[in-house]
Amino acid sequence: MSAAIALLSSLASASPCLAEWRRIDSPNFVVVGDVSARELRDVAVQFETFREALGRMLTQRATTTPVPTVVLVFDNDREFTPFKPRFNGKPIEISGLFVGREDVNYIALVRRRDGGLSVLFHEYAHLIVSNVARNVPAWLNEGLAEYYSTFESVRDGREAHVGRPVQQHVFQLRSTSLLPLAELLRVDRSSPLYNEGQRRSIFYAESWALTHMLLSATPNRRPQLARFLELVGQGTPAADAWPRAFEGDDVEKALRNYIYQHAFQYSKIEFSDKIVRVEAAAVPVKQQDVQTFLADFLLRQRRTDEAAERLRAAERLDPSDARLRAVQAHLAVQQGDYDGAAAQLRDIGTPGDWLVAYYIGTALANIGERGGRADQTLAARVRAQFDVVQLQRGELAHALARMSALAMRMPEDPTAETRGWIERARSLAPGRIDYAFLHAGILARLGDFAAARSVLGPLMSPAYPPDVRDAARRNMTFVVEREERAKARGGREGGSR
Repeated sequence: MSAAIALLSSLASASPCLAEWRRIDSPNFVVVGDVSARELRDVAVQFETFREALGRMLTQRATTTPVPTVVLVFDNDREFTPFKPRFNGKPIEISGLFVGREDVNYIALVRRRDGGLSVLFHEYAHLIVSNVARNVPAWLNEGLAEYYSTFESVRDGREAHVGRPVQQHVFQLRSTSLLPLAELLRVDRSSPLYNEGQRRSIFYAESWALTHMLLSATPNRRPQLARFLELVGQGTPAADAWPRAFEGDDVEKALRNYIYQHAFQYSKIEFSDKIVRVEAAAVPVKQQDVQTFLADFLLRQRRTDEAAERLRAAERLDPSDARLRAVQAHLAVQQGDYDGAAAQLRDIGTPGDWLVAYYIGTALANIGERGGRADQTLAARVRAQFDVVQLQRGELAHALARMSALAMRMPEDPTAETRGWIERARSLAPGRIDYAFLHAGILARLGDFAAARSVLGPLMSPAYPPDVRDAARRNMTFVVEREERAKARGGREGGSR
């Protein structure tokens, strides 16, 4: 007991663990934070409302995520600072952060005492962008996030406004020299302009203004923007793609004029009914689980040393905790220690929390797929964990895909059930290219070569970037060679390899 008290005391200055943390599971988010239950619910409602509104405005594909999305709400900036990304060893001054990974998404934000929700919508917009497009340039990624950050739900959720002017950006742009367009187009996530103080703020402001003009101004430049994104997605450098897409249009001059106009257009969208309700109650989160959530957030940022430190702190409180062991296993996998990962999950049961079961299932799948330990026993353990997820949360595309991928590592050929899993995963998350490659591999292993080619063929078109096209060609070669071997044997190739 004394050790636990000493531990908590030592962490008080370094983390927000002594406050009371709560959790709400809304239909599409897990919201965790050290704010009041009412505030936590408000965050959940706003995320759900924003998600549903964008789904109606765009497509459900844009807002469908194949993995869980965890939202961390910090009470103040001091608590958030240890988790901010760093540039030149110093925390970047941000109020929110989106971290998207293969198995889970994290959104972190600081509670706004003025009731403002722009940071919340900004971070979620990054998730939407990542769902619908690849290789989005930094200026457009941030510009879209700022554009959608002005989302406002009115008339009891029956109307939404998007694209209102961000007044602080307008003021700054009218009182500061603009960045040359060529410089703005060159910025990436490693650029000082993207990471340093005042220069970062002008980058955000100009990115917003350019995006707002391209989406809302007259003449309509959306087709040119779509062409630019298509070229960039194919691997064309932005500096070359821009003149090809905009063909002599003096966008830089138009942007200067646009900034000084008197009114900015915005969109109004009406709905026939109130968009969403969140019925779930906020439940307390024990201190050990707070540490584990925060450790996992650091781990997803590839900050393994800091994640390990927090996990060691949590381990002193209860080394047998299932959530702790699951995140420790993910840490071991990230470090390439598959023996250590397997040891963490040895004899672990099925927990009562679907999110813990998901973490255990994905860690076990990693051990099987990447650690060369795939067998029927491991597959049964993975399925048992994902059964908990489906029972409590419903279908998750990534759980289905992970079971399919694990089946592909088996000595036996996949089954019709495996095919059903990956086809269902693709229907739930059609934007996941990795699922398409997995689908083609399963079809080839089952001997349905025509179906495998039909999956891969579209991925070889110029609409996809070079890395996707190259991978599609390699996979197509595998399919063709396998089909030729099957024909040489006088039939379908299946069974043992």
